[in-house]
Amino acid sequence: MDSLLGIIFSQWFRLLKENKFNISIDKFIFSLVITINSVKNSIYSRYDNKIAKQNNIEDIELKSPIFILGHWRSGTTFLHNLISKDKQFNLPRIYQVINPFSFLFIHKKFIKKLEDLKDRKRPMDNVKSGPLAYGEEEFAIAALLLKSPVVGWVFPKRYYHYENYLDFKNIDTTEINEWKTTYINFLKKYQ
Repeated sequence: MDSLLGIIFSQWFRLLKENKFNISIDKFIFSLVITINSVKNSIYSRYDNKIAKQNNIEDIELKSPIFILGHWRSGTTFLHNLISKDKQFNLPRIYQVINPFSFLFIHKKFIKKLEDLKDRKRPMDNVKSGPLAYGEEEFAIAALLLKSPVVGWVFPKRYYHYENYLDFKNIDTTEINEWKTTYINFLKKYQ
């Protein structure tokens, strides 16, 4: 559930409604934390939108993105981290992918606190992790669109519905275009 900590309230409520408010009892406290955070994130997102407009984010030109495709635990994060070492590539940070609605504001307001946090290593593979480590955009897409297999981790009873967003084979053109637009806007924003 921590993959949705940066979600705004309207998206969180929509997701709960879509899943018939079916939260297991052992996840109730965490759901409450997400709900409280979603209210805070909604407020932050208003400031974030102002910063985006001031910086003309929509006018940013992008190079073609590189997609790393692979199964979980197959080395995709390792490859992602190798690519991050090459300065010609610009990758989002973990705090950006976890807070896609508010990271411009968070950067402006809290960057000193983020820089002071110590990096940790993930227990499963010893990969560096922390708010300024590089993150994977799939987490941002999960919060922004609610159309990602990551959402299926939060609502496992409907995992197969969210799994459709792995390959888009059973997804209509409107949703595919919405995904593309959202992804491109996210890329522009963190540039």
